Formats: sequence, structure tokens, C-alpha cells
Amino acid sequence: MFYDDGTFSFHEEIMAVAEEFCQEWVERKGPFKSRLEGALVLNFALCTIKHDLEDILDQLEWQPVFKGISPKEVYERGDYGAAEPKGLTDRDVIKIVEKSLRRLRRN
Repeated sequence: MFYDDGTFSFHEEIMAVAEEFCQEWVERKGPFKSRLEGALVLNFALCTIKHDLEDILDQLEWQPVFKGISPKEVYERGDYGAAEPKGLTDRDVIKIVEKSLRRLRRN
């Protein structure tokens, strides 16, 4: 989660949750019929995680603890926290997804 340079990301944790979802999918529905099906289920899991996070963030906007301050705007301006999240290059994303797909194919 945290890197030596003080930045952080949740990429590995998110992929672990998506992979866990895929494993449970296989337990409930049987093995994937193809690599494409496994990749599509992984994509489905990631899109659902994104949707759920967006719902949570939307609800946070209205919480009284923020006293009318938009936490999203504070984040976007970079006004909270010393370290910005570490972004991924396209190559990093490809490696993370390929790693997950390889693990899914093994099971």
C-alpha cells in the first residue's frame, strides 16, 4: 500500500479483491470456459468495485462531519495529506492485470 518514497496506492489490494471474486465465481458457476470469459469476469468485478466506490464517495459528500465542505474538492485540490497517490503507467496496469489473469487461469 505504501511505497518507500511515501506515496501509496490500493492497486494490489483492489486486484486481490477482484481475484477473490473470480475464485468465488468459479466455485459457484464452474471453471471459465475460456480466457476471454475469465478476463470478462475480472473486468466485471473491477467495474463493480469502481461503481461501489463512486457510490460511497457520493454519500460522503453529504455527511455532516464535513460541514458543507466537499471532500472530493479538497482531494482534487491536493489540500489534504502530504503524499499524492502513486499513479500507474500503462505498462504497470498491463502487468497487474496480466498477473491476475495468469492466477485465474491456474485455478
